[in-house]
Amino acid sequence: MRQSKSRFERGPEVYSEVLRRNVPGPIIRIGNLRFSDGGQTERCMMAGIDGEPVAGSIRMPIGSMLGTKEQQERPLGGTGASPGESNAWFCDAFDVCHHEYVPGGKRRSGRSFSRDEAAAMLAEAIANTPVMPEVYQCEDGIAAGTARYADNFIGMKKAPKGSGGSIAWQDLSDKIAEREKWEEIERSLSDEDLTVLNAAANAKSYAEIGLAVRQSPEYARRKGGRRALIAANDNLMAAISAATAA
Repeated sequence: MRQSKSRFERGPEVYSEVLRRNVPGPIIRIGNLRFSDGGQTERCMMAGIDGEPVAGSIRMPIGSMLGTKEQQERPLGGTGASPGESNAWFCDAFDVCHHEYVPGGKRRSGRSFSRDEAAAMLAEAIANTPVMPEVYQCEDGIAAGTARYADNFIGMKKAPKGSGGSIAWQDLSDKIAEREKWEEIERSLSDEDLTVLNAAANAKSYAEIGLAVRQSPEYARRKGGRRALIAANDNLMAAISAATAA
Protein backbone atom coordinates (compact mmCIF):
# COMPACT_ATOMS: atom_id res chain seq x y z
CA MET A 1 0.00 0.00 0.00
CA ARG A 2 1.33 3.42 -0.92
CA GLN A 3 1.61 6.13 1.65
CA SER A 4 0.76 9.66 0.61
CA LYS A 5 1.51 12.76 2.60
CA SER A 6 1.07 16.15 0.97
CA ARG A 7 3.10 16.06 -2.29
CA PHE A 8 5.44 13.36 -1.01
CA GLU A 9 4.80 9.74 -2.03
CA ARG A 10 6.53 6.42 -1.37
CA GLY A 11 6.28 3.03 -2.98
CA PRO A 12 5.16 -0.16 -1.23
CA GLU A 13 7.14 -1.50 1.71
CA VAL A 14 10.07 -3.78 0.93
CA TYR A 15 11.76 -6.46 3.01
CA SER A 16 15.28 -5.61 4.21
CA GLU A 17 17.73 -8.50 4.46
CA VAL A 18 19.89 -6.43 6.80
CA LEU A 19 17.16 -5.36 9.22
CA ARG A 20 15.12 -8.54 8.65
CA ARG A 21 11.89 -6.61 8.53
CA ASN A 22 9.80 -4.50 6.17
CA VAL A 23 10.96 -0.93 5.64
CA PRO A 24 9.26 2.00 3.90
CA GLY A 25 9.50 1.82 0.12
CA PRO A 26 11.58 4.19 -1.99
CA ILE A 27 10.39 7.68 -2.74
CA ILE A 28 8.56 7.60 -6.07
CA ARG A 29 7.19 11.14 -6.25
CA ILE A 30 8.01 14.60 -4.92
CA GLY A 31 5.60 17.12 -6.35
CA ASN A 32 5.81 16.79 -10.14
CA LEU A 33 9.07 14.84 -9.99
CA ARG A 34 8.82 11.06 -10.38
CA PHE A 35 11.42 8.53 -9.26
CA SER A 36 11.96 4.88 -10.06
CA ASP A 37 11.10 2.06 -7.66
CA GLY A 38 13.26 -0.32 -9.69
CA GLY A 39 10.55 -1.56 -12.04
CA GLN A 40 10.56 1.14 -14.73
CA THR A 41 12.50 1.25 -17.99
CA GLU A 42 13.27 4.16 -20.30
CA ARG A 43 14.45 4.47 -23.87
CA CYS A 44 18.11 5.26 -24.35
CA MET A 45 21.07 4.93 -26.71
CA MET A 46 23.43 2.07 -25.95
CA ALA A 47 26.34 0.28 -27.59
CA GLY A 48 25.26 -2.59 -29.83
CA ILE A 49 27.02 -5.89 -30.50
CA ASP A 50 29.25 -4.29 -33.11
CA GLY A 51 30.02 -1.31 -30.87
CA GLU A 52 27.78 1.09 -32.78
CA PRO A 53 25.17 3.15 -30.87
CA VAL A 54 21.66 1.69 -31.09
CA ALA A 55 18.31 2.55 -29.50
CA GLY A 56 17.34 0.37 -26.55
CA SER A 57 15.74 0.25 -23.11
CA ILE A 58 17.44 0.33 -19.74
CA ARG A 59 16.01 -0.47 -16.32
CA MET A 60 16.09 2.60 -14.11
CA PRO A 61 17.80 2.09 -10.72
CA ILE A 62 15.83 2.66 -7.54
CA GLY A 63 15.68 6.36 -6.73
CA SER A 64 16.63 7.59 -10.21
CA MET A 65 14.56 10.42 -11.64
CA LEU A 66 12.19 9.50 -14.47
CA GLY A 67 11.27 11.49 -17.53
CA THR A 68 14.52 13.43 -17.78
CA LYS A 69 17.09 13.63 -20.57
CA GLU A 70 20.70 14.64 -20.72
CA GLN A 71 21.68 17.68 -22.73
CA GLN A 72 24.97 19.43 -23.28
CA GLU A 73 25.42 22.25 -20.84
CA ARG A 74 26.86 24.39 -23.59
CA PRO A 75 27.23 24.20 -27.37
CA LEU A 76 30.46 22.75 -28.70
CA GLY A 77 33.09 25.48 -28.73
CA GLY A 78 31.27 27.76 -26.28
CA THR A 79 32.07 28.58 -22.68
CA GLY A 80 28.65 28.12 -21.14
CA ALA A 81 29.01 31.44 -19.33
CA SER A 82 25.94 33.53 -18.63
CA PRO A 83 25.66 37.00 -20.20
CA GLY A 84 26.58 38.55 -16.86
CA GLU A 85 29.77 36.52 -16.51
CA SER A 86 30.73 37.13 -20.14
CA ASN A 87 30.12 40.87 -19.87
CA ALA A 88 32.12 41.09 -16.64
CA TRP A 89 35.04 39.34 -18.33
CA PHE A 90 35.07 41.85 -21.20
CA CYS A 91 34.87 44.78 -18.78
CA ASP A 92 37.85 43.46 -16.84
CA ALA A 93 39.77 42.74 -20.05
CA PHE A 94 39.30 46.30 -21.37
CA ASP A 95 39.37 47.94 -17.91
CA VAL A 96 36.06 49.74 -18.41
CA CYS A 97 32.89 50.18 -16.39
CA HIS A 98 29.98 47.82 -16.73
CA HIS A 99 26.64 49.15 -18.00
CA GLU A 100 23.44 47.18 -18.09
CA TYR A 101 21.74 46.54 -21.41
CA VAL A 102 18.60 48.65 -21.85
CA PRO A 103 16.23 47.44 -24.60
CA GLY A 104 15.24 50.13 -27.05
CA GLY A 105 11.60 49.11 -27.20
CA LYS A 106 9.45 49.15 -30.29
CA ARG A 107 10.79 51.07 -33.26
CA ARG A 108 8.51 53.81 -34.48
CA SER A 109 8.01 54.13 -38.19
CA GLY A 110 7.99 57.59 -39.71
CA ARG A 111 9.62 59.87 -42.20
CA SER A 112 13.37 59.63 -42.70
CA PHE A 113 15.37 62.85 -42.87
CA SER A 114 18.41 63.46 -45.01
CA ARG A 115 21.72 64.57 -43.55
CA ASP A 116 21.18 68.20 -44.59
CA GLU A 117 17.66 68.24 -43.14
CA ALA A 118 18.86 66.79 -39.85
CA ALA A 119 21.67 69.36 -39.67
CA ALA A 120 19.20 72.19 -40.32
CA MET A 121 16.84 70.91 -37.63
CA LEU A 122 19.72 70.68 -35.14
CA ALA A 123 20.88 74.21 -35.95
CA GLU A 124 17.34 75.52 -35.48
CA ALA A 125 17.00 73.75 -32.13
CA ILE A 126 20.31 75.21 -30.93
CA ALA A 127 19.26 78.71 -32.02
CA ASN A 128 15.98 78.40 -30.10
CA THR A 129 17.72 77.27 -26.90
CA PRO A 130 18.88 80.31 -24.88
CA VAL A 131 20.85 78.26 -22.34
CA MET A 132 22.47 75.06 -23.51
CA PRO A 133 22.38 72.18 -21.02
CA GLU A 134 25.57 71.01 -19.38
CA VAL A 135 27.50 68.40 -21.31
CA TYR A 136 28.45 65.27 -19.42
CA GLN A 137 31.25 62.98 -20.50
CA CYS A 138 30.35 59.34 -20.09
CA GLU A 139 32.76 56.85 -18.60
CA ASP A 140 34.64 54.50 -20.87
CA GLY A 141 32.64 51.40 -21.67
CA ILE A 142 31.66 48.85 -24.29
CA ALA A 143 28.78 49.35 -26.69
CA ALA A 144 25.74 47.64 -25.16
CA GLY A 145 23.58 47.22 -28.24
CA THR A 146 22.78 43.66 -27.16
CA ALA A 147 22.63 41.77 -23.88
CA ARG A 148 26.01 40.14 -24.60
CA TYR A 149 29.11 42.26 -25.09
CA ALA A 150 30.60 39.32 -27.00
CA ASP A 151 28.34 40.18 -29.96
CA ASN A 152 30.64 43.16 -30.60
CA PHE A 153 33.61 40.82 -31.09
CA ILE A 154 32.54 38.28 -33.70
CA GLY A 155 36.12 37.19 -34.35
CA MET A 156 36.45 35.96 -30.76
CA LYS A 157 33.44 33.68 -30.99
CA LYS A 158 33.62 29.99 -31.77
CA ALA A 159 31.23 28.31 -34.14
CA PRO A 160 29.84 24.83 -33.38
CA LYS A 161 32.64 23.28 -35.47
CA GLY A 162 35.32 25.17 -33.58
CA SER A 163 36.02 27.75 -36.26
CA GLY A 164 36.09 31.45 -35.51
CA GLY A 165 33.16 33.69 -36.29
CA SER A 166 35.20 36.06 -38.42
CA ILE A 167 38.48 36.04 -40.35
CA ALA A 168 41.29 37.77 -38.49
CA TRP A 169 42.70 40.80 -40.28
CA GLN A 170 46.17 39.25 -40.20
CA ASP A 171 44.94 36.20 -42.09
CA LEU A 172 43.06 38.38 -44.54
CA SER A 173 46.15 40.51 -45.15
CA ASP A 174 48.27 37.40 -45.73
CA LYS A 175 45.74 36.05 -48.23
CA ILE A 176 45.74 39.33 -50.16
CA ALA A 177 49.54 39.39 -50.24
CA GLU A 178 49.67 35.78 -51.42
CA ARG A 179 47.14 36.48 -54.18
CA GLU A 180 49.10 39.52 -55.38
CA LYS A 181 52.33 37.49 -55.38
CA TRP A 182 50.68 34.69 -57.36
CA GLU A 183 49.36 37.19 -59.91
CA GLU A 184 52.90 38.51 -60.28
CA ILE A 185 54.16 34.96 -60.86
CA GLU A 186 51.50 34.35 -63.50
CA ARG A 187 52.47 37.55 -65.34
CA SER A 188 56.09 36.40 -65.49
CA LEU A 189 55.15 33.13 -67.23
CA SER A 190 54.62 32.81 -70.96
CA ASP A 191 51.24 32.01 -72.46
CA GLU A 192 52.49 28.56 -73.45
CA ASP A 193 53.62 27.77 -69.90
CA LEU A 194 50.25 28.86 -68.49
CA THR A 195 48.43 26.74 -71.06
CA VAL A 196 50.53 23.69 -70.16
CA LEU A 197 50.03 24.14 -66.41
CA ASN A 198 46.28 24.64 -66.77
CA ALA A 199 46.01 21.59 -69.02
CA ALA A 200 48.04 19.48 -66.58
CA ALA A 201 45.48 20.09 -63.83
CA ASN A 202 42.88 17.93 -65.62
CA ALA A 203 44.93 15.97 -68.17
CA LYS A 204 44.96 12.18 -67.96
CA SER A 205 48.12 11.72 -70.04
CA TYR A 206 51.11 13.61 -71.41
CA ALA A 207 49.50 13.47 -74.84
CA GLU A 208 46.63 15.71 -73.73
CA ILE A 209 49.15 18.27 -72.44
CA GLY A 210 51.01 18.25 -75.75
CA LEU A 211 47.80 18.64 -77.74
CA ALA A 212 46.90 21.67 -75.62
CA VAL A 213 49.94 23.52 -77.02
CA ARG A 214 49.23 22.35 -80.60
CA GLN A 215 51.77 19.56 -80.83
CA SER A 216 51.17 16.77 -83.30
CA PRO A 217 49.34 13.78 -81.78
CA GLU A 218 52.27 11.42 -82.34
CA TYR A 219 54.90 13.81 -80.93
CA ALA A 220 52.67 14.72 -77.98
CA ARG A 221 52.14 11.04 -77.17
CA ARG A 222 55.80 10.03 -77.40
CA LYS A 223 57.69 12.82 -75.64
CA GLY A 224 56.35 16.26 -76.53
CA GLY A 225 53.77 16.50 -73.76
CA ARG A 226 56.22 15.39 -71.08
CA ARG A 227 58.90 17.82 -72.25
CA ALA A 228 56.41 20.70 -72.31
CA LEU A 229 55.28 19.94 -68.75
CA ILE A 230 58.86 19.70 -67.43
CA ALA A 231 59.79 23.00 -69.07
CA ALA A 232 56.68 24.78 -67.75
CA ASN A 233 57.27 23.40 -64.26
CA ASP A 234 60.91 24.57 -64.29
CA ASN A 235 59.83 28.05 -65.39
CA LEU A 236 57.18 28.12 -62.67
CA MET A 237 59.67 27.18 -59.94
CA ALA A 238 62.08 29.84 -61.19
CA ALA A 239 59.32 32.47 -61.11
CA ILE A 240 58.33 31.44 -57.57
CA SER A 241 61.94 31.67 -56.39
CA ALA A 242 62.30 35.12 -57.94
CA ALA A 243 59.07 36.37 -56.38
CA THR A 244 60.01 34.98 -52.96
CA ALA A 245 63.44 36.58 -53.04
CA ALA A 246 62.01 39.97 -54.04
